[in-house]
Amino acid sequence: MEDMVRLADFPLLAAASAIALAQNSDPLVDQTIKAGGFAETATSFCKQKNARSAQQYQAALSEWKQRNHWEAISAKAEPGKMDEASAGATQALRKQGNKAIVLCLDLRKTLSTPTFDPSQQHAQELAQLAEGGSTSAAPATVQAAQPEQTQHATTAEEAPSPLAPAAGSTAPVAPPTMATAPSGPGQVGDASFTVPVTWRPGKATATEALYQRPTKDRDEVQIIVFEQKSMQGDFKTSFAATVRGLFPGKPPELKYIYPAMTRTGLPAFHVRDGSQLRSGKSAALRAVGMQLPGNQIFVIMLLSTDHYGGLYDAEKDLTTVVSSLTFRTQNGVRPWDPLVNHGSGNAAGLYWYTTLTNTPNAFGGMDMRAERKYVVLLPGGRAYRDLPDGGHVLDMDFASLCRDPKKMSNCGSYDLQGGGVKFRWPDDFGLMAESTGSYIAGRSLESEGSKYNYAAPVNGDLKLTGRYRSFFASVGQTAFSSGSVSSEKFITFTPDGRYQKQGFTGASFSNTGAQGTVGGKHAPSQGTYQINGYTMTLQPMNGPSESYTVVFEEQGQHPGSVFIDDEAYLGK
Repeated sequence: MEDMVRLADFPLLAAASAIALAQNSDPLVDQTIKAGGFAETATSFCKQKNARSAQQYQAALSEWKQRNHWEAISAKAEPGKMDEASAGATQALRKQGNKAIVLCLDLRKTLSTPTFDPSQQHAQELAQLAEGGSTSAAPATVQAAQPEQTQHATTAEEAPSPLAPAAGSTAPVAPPTMATAPSGPGQVGDASFTVPVTWRPGKATATEALYQRPTKDRDEVQIIVFEQKSMQGDFKTSFAATVRGLFPGKPPELKYIYPAMTRTGLPAFHVRDGSQLRSGKSAALRAVGMQLPGNQIFVIMLLSTDHYGGLYDAEKDLTTVVSSLTFRTQNGVRPWDPLVNHGSGNAAGLYWYTTLTNTPNAFGGMDMRAERKYVVLLPGGRAYRDLPDGGHVLDMDFASLCRDPKKMSNCGSYDLQGGGVKFRWPDDFGLMAESTGSYIAGRSLESEGSKYNYAAPVNGDLKLTGRYRSFFASVGQTAFSSGSVSSEKFITFTPDGRYQKQGFTGASFSNTGAQGTVGGKHAPSQGTYQINGYTMTLQPMNGPSESYTVVFEEQGQHPGSVFIDDEAYLGK
């Protein structure tokens, strides 16, 4: 066997060799890739919000792929374009939060709008491209990953199930994702690790191994390569050379190589990159490297031409493997785990800071927003870097939160060292990040390069006076479409312990051949309130009580602002 595992040496890539990329970027290909990134991401989002309708969502996506000749068009994408489209869509949906649930009311209809469905205006050109031709027309720019707010605001609880497939529809439905439960131990070089059950072993030696993940599509490829070797030069240079050496053709750029640590304390690097196989097929590259004693380097590389749901599952597998890594040279070292192997600090308190960020919105524009970051210290060296909801801050169920796949990345640990604090937080792909900074109990702390100030709990039953307003607006436009959404809410407190809240939500859109405006007022509600600690409890006149997490920059009967579940209400 050669000293280096090379992808071209494996029959696994034979299917990929038949699919070549177009040499020059085609505007319609770029548009379709962006729309595809949105379609895939929106489908995954809706499945998470309403698992019972997952089959209908998948059917809507399959119909979209058929209309847009997705298999043929996606093969023409430039390296990294699919990653960019998927990342942009994910960021846009996260920024929208629960407002994005309107997409799921009728996902089939959403994916059929001209903004997200290039085939509505360019069916002939797409068919031509799919058959190997090219187009010269410059299609309208699509902000794929940008959901349109074309319906009234609806909560996840209120959202009805999307429409079932039309009678007689033959749209294919993809099979469910295969389970990735651990199946047993694996070993390469000095490393032992957990092998996910779906991984199929391939070519291997004592210091190199290849595994294959099953894919839904015949022409897709997902492989994982392990290698241990002597370092040539410094750690970062050797890591980059090892990853690039995997490619017999043009090597990946590796623009951003991030430092980290393994959960057993070894120096590490990780990288995300788009690349291109010798066959010309676009691929997503993920790589993790560790520096071992004895001038050795251990590298795990994931290569996937299945860029969307399959890549997401493969990354979860990679995280499982890296989290489980142990090395013979570290015999007896327990991997860091905030649930069982946390820090030695014994403080308690909520700390926060506010920063202004200019971020892309869901309509192609930019929003200036004030974002708040939080760190909660709990006794026993446990730390949480978000604001728990429901008023449970210092009494949060840390174990339950840290077992939630959506929240476990916020779970860390801390050690107090004189006038300083050292944090450990989860990093990408099962690695760990450390940060140190100053700590003054009840005043401030530093974490990950940012300074947080103490937010004191309410001591006793606080009564407020005044009307507070929360306002959100987002607007933007592209060459052929525009959209906006706004929300305004009010809550009024009186010193006798009563409240009243009301609000309004509106949205507008326009694109080629369609435009509209929707909106509506929320019915006022009223009742009594109590504020104590970090908890605000509202008791409506009719209905069950509601609990929120409340934070004040300053406490008093009429503070300038009230933060309710991290939503800012400013005094009027």
